[in-house]
Amino acid sequence: AVHAWYHLVRDIISANTVGGHFLRQIRFRYETKTMDRVAAMLFLLAVIVTTAVLSLAFFSICPLFSTCITALLYVLFYFLANESSGVHHAQEFENRFWTIWSALLAVAIIYVPDSPVYFEDLGPYVGPMMVLTVGYGVHTWDRIVHRKEMNRQIPVGLRRGASAAQSLVRLNAMGGMSIEEQLNRISNCMKNIDQMLVPSTINNFINQQYVMRQEREIISIFEDAQPKALNYLIGHVKLGLIFYKIKDHRSYRGQHRTELIELLAVDRVSVLSIVSRVSLLSALQLMKLPANNRAEHWVRNIILSTHQDDLSELKTMNDSHMDYYCMTKLIYEDIRSETIRRDILDHFRKEAAVQNAHMEMGTRKSKLRMQKAWRKILSDVDDTLTSSGGSYPAGVDKRYPKKVVYPGVIGLYREMDLGINGPEKMPSNTGNLVFLSARPHLYKDISEKHNFAKFKKLREREGVDGRGGLHTTPSLLAGDITSGREFMMTNDFEPLARKKFDNFKKYVSIYPEFKHVFICDNGQGDVRAGELVHDSFPNHLDGLFVHVVQDMRKTYGFDAERWRKKGLTAKTCFFTSYPDAALFAATRTPPLIRMSGLFRVCQDAIIDFDIITKSQKWSSSSQKRDRMSDLNQSLWRCNQTLNKHGEPTVPLIESSRQWEDGEKVRTLYGIGTIRGFDPVFDLYDVELDWRLLDLQLREHNELEAKNTNKKDAESRGQLRPTSSKATDRSTAVLSTVVEEDESNYLSPSTSFETSKHSSKQSLPDQTLLSIPSAVEEEKSSMSSPTSNSHSRDEFSFDASVFERLDAVSPEPTLDETTGTMSTADDIGATKSKVTTSSSTDVPISVTTSISSHQSKRVSNGRVMAKIQGRFISRYTPPSLPKLHDKRSKLSFWGGESNKEKSDKPDLTKSRLFSAGDKVSTPYGQAVVVEHRHKSKIVVVDFIGWTSNLARAYIQESVIKREGSSFLGSILRSFSSAGDKPGSPVKK
Repeated sequence: AVHAWYHLVRDIISANTVGGHFLRQIRFRYETKTMDRVAAMLFLLAVIVTTAVLSLAFFSICPLFSTCITALLYVLFYFLANESSGVHHAQEFENRFWTIWSALLAVAIIYVPDSPVYFEDLGPYVGPMMVLTVGYGVHTWDRIVHRKEMNRQIPVGLRRGASAAQSLVRLNAMGGMSIEEQLNRISNCMKNIDQMLVPSTINNFINQQYVMRQEREIISIFEDAQPKALNYLIGHVKLGLIFYKIKDHRSYRGQHRTELIELLAVDRVSVLSIVSRVSLLSALQLMKLPANNRAEHWVRNIILSTHQDDLSELKTMNDSHMDYYCMTKLIYEDIRSETIRRDILDHFRKEAAVQNAHMEMGTRKSKLRMQKAWRKILSDVDDTLTSSGGSYPAGVDKRYPKKVVYPGVIGLYREMDLGINGPEKMPSNTGNLVFLSARPHLYKDISEKHNFAKFKKLREREGVDGRGGLHTTPSLLAGDITSGREFMMTNDFEPLARKKFDNFKKYVSIYPEFKHVFICDNGQGDVRAGELVHDSFPNHLDGLFVHVVQDMRKTYGFDAERWRKKGLTAKTCFFTSYPDAALFAATRTPPLIRMSGLFRVCQDAIIDFDIITKSQKWSSSSQKRDRMSDLNQSLWRCNQTLNKHGEPTVPLIESSRQWEDGEKVRTLYGIGTIRGFDPVFDLYDVELDWRLLDLQLREHNELEAKNTNKKDAESRGQLRPTSSKATDRSTAVLSTVVEEDESNYLSPSTSFETSKHSSKQSLPDQTLLSIPSAVEEEKSSMSSPTSNSHSRDEFSFDASVFERLDAVSPEPTLDETTGTMSTADDIGATKSKVTTSSSTDVPISVTTSISSHQSKRVSNGRVMAKIQGRFISRYTPPSLPKLHDKRSKLSFWGGESNKEKSDKPDLTKSRLFSAGDKVSTPYGQAVVVEHRHKSKIVVVDFIGWTSNLARAYIQESVIKREGSSFLGSILRSFSSAGDKPGSPVKK
């Protein structure tokens, strides 16, 4: 059945049917990792159908075995989906479940008559031995896995802030048993208690008295230790494993686990340092609080005995374990008593009120507190920290490759945490970064492990001055299956937004003394979640930073007028590059980061971009070039502000050079020679050769012949190479106009109205096509009218098209200063605060290369232009058009005489454009004035240009008729076949 189903699916995929087309699309998008929602739903449907067919096939072949397997799978699903059930209250219960379940699975496989591996003659001993072996093997494997988890200790970075009395020399000088001896005694006792191959239940039953003596010795060591020695012991033993292995025996005097934890969490809690208390809370979470009836009371006592800044440090450290055992899980999941939870939250609020009172009264504690920002940074993961590459359902951003870190985002996290006071470098034990993820939480930490592995790599990444990776170990608040299922089924972002808001609400209740900054993207429901947070906690939300990864009009839950009335606009920043977000944070009132922090974020952004380039993850050179241009725009705006405040600036990112000086290339404007290169803006100085094609071809043939003779002479040893001097040519300097790629929309850091006034060649009509490039000459060089001696059919240029505008924008953009033009989509009537360049001076390094406004005429048909590298290709020799005397068999002009045919163009090989037709050109929309068939030149007037009349003479091969289709082209060919070329259309 499986074999037949496989061949059926293969035949459907290969067939030319609708189903085959959908399946091929699913396979293609899965392989290219660009799956959208439709493909994901089709893939899910295919999986469900395949599973159903396979299940029916198995039930038809082996009904008893299939029934047993289905029942066991249902029990397993119920076990994994209900973490709050009693079987999860202790690790011992979970271990017993896995042992029994695996044994039942072995029984079904071995003893069910229609099982695929059923053997009739196994004998009375072989079958039971196989079942016991499987059950014991799973039991041992689960114990080893859990022991490995219990061996986890508090990270070394958290112990650096502990007391200096942890020095072994000072501790051993106190007298009594040395610290090394105490640690060795605890280690030996644990080896005697924890047998690798013998379960604890069996070991305690066989050697109960011996085990109890070992447990008592461990308790006595902790009981007799001096306070400083006790803190050292707690920080260097595997406290979680000790709590797990020391049991509460049935006898009254054998309640050793309760006695040990009572000693540490109640009797001696006052002498414990903050790090020791964090270790104690972590060990209780690893043990599972429901495993002991008094565990929740111990947690309550530890927290309520900690006050003010020490309490804030306790909570922050407990969130820096790099796993899902965090304060949110401890308070809202592990603690099940509403009374205890309410007592702990009330304690948080009271201590926060005391801390705020110190700040308002200006006490000595307030001076110490002012050295920190007291700010929590909450951030999304997909399309905010790393790019999703447009992969559904993670995100929509296709600008960057998948899984790469956005340039500057890590630096922004660090500077937000550092604030504007205190040291310039971040302390090692600070952990104020938490990620809000929409990915659902699964059994234990199955889904969280992926993100924590990513965070660990980012933490270890190297950079300049130790600033390469994450500055702290973050925590993670995951979503749930319910909101994820509703989003997948209905494509509704509201459940995701509500879940993130619920997580934020819990987090604020734990950290009421902190301000909060939310960094997210506008791809899913994060913007709506930020609005909900502002509505409920306006005093706690210090700023909302939205990474724009799609058109603002597609943002879920965003209404500019509603946000303005709520006052949310003043604290919101929409940005496309993280240096722009840092610029907003540094220039707002009050600022969130320092100007020196803005400089460091810009530095980190350049390093992050270089890491992406070295990893060779760019999907294409155009993607890399466009992102480099966007980042350079952002860095330039930051440099303007840094320069104004007397801070050092950062160099812009330079592109690699592809064409060397003196190399011949082909451009959109003809053949030229490379004369220079600007690596910052990827602009080449190109000497264009606008002479007649026959002259260029003749020169090329002569040069080829000369080089051939020269090589032959050198090969015979008759001629040695000589250097030739380049002839001086008088050239006119031109400017190149380049529009950004259509996929790039307006950065919210510059409003649409500002863009229209700041760009000297901006187009007011947003519906215009992309302008790849244009060439403009200076006014005086084109002031003379075109000579009438030239034929109308020759390739000529109208002077008005290349007229240079004299007006200079008051606030030039980076594109404008380099001779490029930026266009963008209007994001609507949004009043959201955005980062803008406040400088009105154009730096010398980014001014245009036009040396003067004095007139220079084009001589010898050679002119200079600045052209971006993406519009330059490898040189190919010029060729003259071929003239055919024979009449085409498909010509519509077959009935005409030879003389008439020679006078009329071959319309079968050229496209027809009539006067008045609306067409699309590389430079925008236009209306046809005249079509010169012989020279294949179309005279057009542009629509929407800044001047009233902008006429151009363009080759017909680059012009497209609007709304053109194959059938429409055929009908227009027949309808215009009798029209006189160049005749105007009657209106």
